[in-house]
Amino acid sequence: MQQPVYAAASWLTVCSIQVSAACVLGITTQSKLQHLESITSGISLFDVVGDPLVAAAVRDALLALIEEATKSNVDMDIESSTVETEGEGESVLDVLMHSGDSLNCEETNIVCMHLFLLFWQSLARGFTKSIEALQADSALLSSLAAEVAACEKDHTDAANVCEVVRKGSSKQLKFFVREIERSVNVAPLPWRRVTGEGCNFQDERLEPGTILCLATHLVHSSAQFNEPEKFDTQRFNKDRAEDKKNNGWGWCPHGTNTKTKGHRCASEELNYNTLKMFAAAVASLSVGGKLPSPSF
Repeated sequence: MQQPVYAAASWLTVCSIQVSAACVLGITTQSKLQHLESITSGISLFDVVGDPLVAAAVRDALLALIEEATKSNVDMDIESSTVETEGEGESVLDVLMHSGDSLNCEETNIVCMHLFLLFWQSLARGFTKSIEALQADSALLSSLAAEVAACEKDHTDAANVCEVVRKGSSKQLKFFVREIERSVNVAPLPWRRVTGEGCNFQDERLEPGTILCLATHLVHSSAQFNEPEKFDTQRFNKDRAEDKKNNGWGWCPHGTNTKTKGHRCASEELNYNTLKMFAAAVASLSVGGKLPSPSF
């Protein structure tokens, strides 16, 4: 019997915004989370068109909220540099605020706003695709649950299942997250403006100011992957290694080239590890190849 439709899209959106708020901004209180949700309601980094006035209003409201958190941080440091504050050093905002003079407060706020929006909306897409994939394939769900259970036996000192998969070997979870990243855009399409005097590309002349966009959803095609429309986690195993074809240039969910030299998304590792832990948590709570309730 087919499982009922997993009606948890809104819950997954709330979950992703709360994770991003905690990781990036250090916001965990219910009142501030509700304020954050009301500010960002209806905005999407993945829209190719939109109302610039709405975007500007969201930007200003977010920056005001982050500035308040930043000012609170600074005031706390002035009052006492020896008192240890709850959660200090655990969010991106905390780290940047205590990283010396490399960024001023205004630059810190802008970086954190961008990363918050990116991480939140990337997770929302990744969480939703993860649930869809696991609901559609009970064998896949069972195999991930078995891998998580094996990791738990090897790491009995771990505090929870999330820590377990970070410590232990979890190859199938790794393949699962990579297939999630391949099959859905988890980051906005990367783009750059042509600078200098422009250039020629094949039969086209690209003038200065031209915007070039990397269409990752087209790159992840049959030229690189076998049956690209199919959700297949085993395409990343050693025997097939489809992501390594064409020198790896066809695998670019978070941008291109190496992490140190290329144009890669700043949230890449954070996004990958969070999706991995999310999948592990869902799999560990599954029963008989069926998903748990969204209330978990």
